Amino acid sequence: MADDDLERGLHERLALWARDHASRYDDIGVLDYEPELRAEQRISTSRTDAIAEDGEDGLLGRLTAGYLQTLGAGSGAIIDALASRRDELLEALAAGRNVAILTGHADRLDDVGAFSGGVALALGDPALIGRNGTILNKVMTRESFKGRPMTDLMRLFGNVYWVIPDSDSARRWSIDPRAIRYVNANAMRSLVRDMREGIVLTLAPSGSTMRAELGEDGQVRRIVVPPVAPATAKLIGRFDAYLVAALWEGRCSVSPLYDMEPIEVSMDRLARVTEELAGVPVEHAGTSGEPVLDR
Repeated sequence: MADDDLERGLHERLALWARDHASRYDDIGVLDYEPELRAEQRISTSRTDAIAEDGEDGLLGRLTAGYLQTLGAGSGAIIDALASRRDELLEALAAGRNVAILTGHADRLDDVGAFSGGVALALGDPALIGRNGTILNKVMTRESFKGRPMTDLMRLFGNVYWVIPDSDSARRWSIDPRAIRYVNANAMRSLVRDMREGIVLTLAPSGSTMRAELGEDGQVRRIVVPPVAPATAKLIGRFDAYLVAALWEGRCSVSPLYDMEPIEVSMDRLARVTEELAGVPVEHAGTSGEPVLDR
């Protein structure tokens, strides 16, 4: 099957997926399939470059203002929390190390974007935006957030690597496995190439949201973190260092930088940070064959 045929079939299914998101989340809208205008929608596009404007006066101020306007004034706490780790991140990048920012979709799905954008602002140097990035589901090439295309928002703060999760949702929307393999292989090649220089990459290892279990009074009694698939654990294991970052009901917490550890250890750290914010027990499932990077 030619790439253009595979792409058209893919976007027929991504449109359904995007419409489902829009029906469930007020801030999400659906974009038309326009690959001539939006290169990120092409099946062959594995990476969308950050918009680099090195040295432009006032750039970080304008990006900060846009960040706060999009996510709300309270999101300044995310920038502040990450700024407390600025020296550690700058030292790692100067040494060419690769750092993973691990977050977990505790009570919202936009935490990946919030932390990735926050890293770009916390580093305080426009020249480093090109060494910041995130992994996003290709369905987001068909989505807007508060009226603006997701891609246009995210590339202001770093590079975007496009994947299609081999997940329950992908199967529910009948995403062609050939498209999944094609897109994900290209994305990993782009990512590994960029890792030669040293990058900061934000991702949610478990992919889908944490599961809140409610008591009879409707209050959250326990939170369960979904398992991490072996392929995602292998990818994270390529990084030299990591920190965990969590959001819960408008509050955030960011850990120190750790040298890379087994995925069970890093996920336990994420669970403990989330537990401190939520005030209820948080359990994680470790690794399994379950798919990740899902929304």
